[in-house]
Amino acid sequence: MSMILLALAALALSAVPIVLLGIGDPKRRRAAGAKDVSASGQRWLLVIAACLPGLACALLGDSAAFIMWLGGSALLGWSVAAYFSTKLKAE
Repeated sequence: MSMILLALAALALSAVPIVLLGIGDPKRRRAAGAKDVSASGQRWLLVIAACLPGLACALLGDSAAFIMWLGGSALLGWSVAAYFSTKLKAE
């Protein structure tokens, strides 16, 4: 598999847990006045699930795919945080 496809696949697999972490962010939910319903154990499982594709890239020895996954995951995380912060301000 080429490096770009591997990085995109890893990023796609990490996107779901990152978005779920953004939805269940306890600080954002408290600021909105909503109750925190997600347990810390559940958040840790989502963090591990988000990191596993990057670990797979590293273990496969494809450092370029790992760096692309790392940058893409960071960009996705910031994008999710920015989206929910503007959504909170609009309400």
